[in-house]
Amino acid sequence: MEKKPLIKYMKEKGILKYGLFELKDGSMSDFFITTGKFDDGEGNSLMSDYYSDKIINDIGVGTFDFIYGPAYKGIPIAASIAQKMYDKYRINKRYGYDKKEEKKYGPKNESTFIGDLRENDRVLIVDDVITSGKTKIEQMNKLENLVKEVKVVSVLVLVDRCKDKRILEKYGIKLYSVLDYKELF
Repeated sequence: MEKKPLIKYMKEKGILKYGLFELKDGSMSDFFITTGKFDDGEGNSLMSDYYSDKIINDIGVGTFDFIYGPAYKGIPIAASIAQKMYDKYRINKRYGYDKKEEKKYGPKNESTFIGDLRENDRVLIVDDVITSGKTKIEQMNKLENLVKEVKVVSVLVLVDRCKDKRILEKYGIKLYSVLDYKELF
């Protein structure tokens, strides 16, 4: 899928910003991605088109059972991918997300996680950006402690600016991205 329309849209909507920005890991970057600005039907549809096409063309729908979107930015990404996969390809995948804070009321099995994550599921983590990979490892550990025999097999992000690709490989996790940071310049 041609990436120029996505990059153009990201620039026009202020999703992709150039400048000097401090990142979550403390490093500095000359660009910043704000996926929360994919905040209307057009943007959400465009974003999920690119993610779902990446899954179809590169990852493979048979390699995972569950789409996991970490709170907060990963939640709408996971939901929109699951819907796009069904609407566009008639492929039905379960999805879910975690909660940053434990809910003290309602069903106990929904206090920290929402979704039908099952024993022996192979999980695809979806998120906006990867920089150091440490957050993705934390998410993997959280999932594997939540349900027996869950295995994170892949991570799919919109933008890859990861400096050390081996961090995920150590855990047997494949990293995929819609865009590499070099494509943004």
